[in-house]
Amino acid sequence: MTAAAVKKGDFIRTDGADQTVVLDVQGSDALLFTGTQFIKAQGIQMLEGKLIWDFGNYYQSIDQIPKNYENLGFKDLKQDLASMKQTNEAEMIKALLVVENRFEGTELLNHIHERFECEGFNLLNDGFDQVHAELTREEDYELDDDWEPEA
Repeated sequence: MTAAAVKKGDFIRTDGADQTVVLDVQGSDALLFTGTQFIKAQGIQMLEGKLIWDFGNYYQSIDQIPKNYENLGFKDLKQDLASMKQTNEAEMIKALLVVENRFEGTELLNHIHERFECEGFNLLNDGFDQVHAELTREEDYELDDDWEPEA
């Protein structure tokens, strides 16, 4: 069997187990399960009847495996964000603040999140509301922004 012949559902030998199941294959990459751990293997190839790979990431739970977001469409990303918001909104918001604004520090993020919750300002820039109004031709659009920074 060549690496190209490895298919989803196959049971193969690896260094991790004699009966490793192939959960998915995309080109020369594969998602494997040894019975005790999940492996995202890159650069797979068959050598002497055993599947080997150039690089692998190892996970103890399927929930730890990051999704391949570049292949997700709008509906899937929207569903993931909605799920994150429902499951752990505070941490999702803090993570977005770090990514977008490069805020750092647990205490600072906790204070910013607390003000976000108490003062009711938008997570997204209010400019998006203005652009929406322009694009939908809402002539009477007014930015309702009475938030003032504390002195």
